Amino acid sequence: MELKNCVSKAFKDSCEKYSKILNSGFKPWANNKKASIHETNMVMNFMESYKSQRKNDCVTWAEFAVPYRKDMQDKKRKINHIDGFIVDGTRVILIEAKRLSKVEERKKELETDLSVLVDVFKDKESLTGLISRLPSGRDYKFYCLLLADFWANRNIKTGKKMTVLDWKDWIKSLYNNNDTKSYLGTYRDDCVDMKEVFKYNYHLAYALFELPDFK
Repeated sequence: MELKNCVSKAFKDSCEKYSKILNSGFKPWANNKKASIHETNMVMNFMESYKSQRKNDCVTWAEFAVPYRKDMQDKKRKINHIDGFIVDGTRVILIEAKRLSKVEERKKELETDLSVLVDVFKDKESLTGLISRLPSGRDYKFYCLLLADFWANRNIKTGKKMTVLDWKDWIKSLYNNNDTKSYLGTYRDDCVDMKEVFKYNYHLAYALFELPDFK
């Protein structure tokens, strides 16, 4: 199955899981006056959904450590922990997720996450090291999946509304503001809307990029 279809199907399935869990009466947050859902749940739910439809030859991992060097003159290598990691045959998906409670601040963080992944692929040593840790004998293609949630009325105490990001337009600007020769990707702005149950206007979204090939 084409990757974008696999991701779309897994994303929709993970949205259904979210709806089922949160509509069951279960409340994961400790503070009822300021509800919060940790972004790890976006990653784990998506990876479970993806793996369930790709049962053969599929590995998933959380907080995957990848050494990289941003400055080629800097001998000290940094360690980036990727939120989620999927190996599906010759396809590798690196997942970064953000809870967009503070839109502008979290947008910058998510953009930084994407830039760091690109830095890994620009550094031949980092990329070679990453590939050496994967099952051998395959010609891999690498992708980045960005996950995010938006909760417009999450502050129950004050009733203050968060500015809901226009995900589709922002992803276009993110794509255009980077080295477009290094990106080839698709994006969608599918959402799960649970406002009828919680009245907090909660949404999930994703964007899929193909990472540059500097091998």
